Amino acid sequence: MSSAGRAAHRLGLVAAAILLLASATLSARADQGVAVDLGRIAVDEELSKGGTYQLPVMGVTNPGDEPTRYRMGVSYFEGQAEERPPEDWFTFSPAEFELQPGKTQPVSISLRIPTSASPADYLGLLQASIASSREGVQVDAAAGARLTFTVKPSTLLEAWTLRARGEFDDMKPWSYLVPAAIVALAAATWLGRKFSFNISRRS
Repeated sequence: MSSAGRAAHRLGLVAAAILLLASATLSARADQGVAVDLGRIAVDEELSKGGTYQLPVMGVTNPGDEPTRYRMGVSYFEGQAEERPPEDWFTFSPAEFELQPGKTQPVSISLRIPTSASPADYLGLLQASIASSREGVQVDAAAGARLTFTVKPSTLLEAWTLRARGEFDDMKPWSYLVPAAIVALAAATWLGRKFSFNISRRS
């Protein structure tokens, strides 16, 4: 075989090796995936500052053929005109989890709007993304639901009332037991002052 033929043969082997490596990489990545059962969440009513709202439950499914770990989060659309709701406004339960192939995990989502929020239209993408456990490897596969809502102008008193109500609900059952104990103690003190008893020995 001539030197030119040997060079062409070596070049062909290198190209084949590169194609084989690329095919193996794509095959490995095809084993993992993510899907959600919601495409869009549009909140029709205007929301109040200081309020906490429960959003629809999102089902996250593993369509791949190997166990995969997922992480919930919020992303945005490039160049969007609407305001971006910060991720710390949202609570995902669970926020991170692992799924076997073909399994689905329901994720509850709550939205708490701070009293400092600006009245505006908001847009965000509530998403589940693959949380790679392999060090040095970043997998960007994600799927999510488009969320739109509007925060209405409100008075400071209304905002703080809603916030206090939300914190009161979060503290159950202590938010009920402590006031009840205080009322019982006050009632006992009042009764003690209202009625007095003299006990004396007979001579």
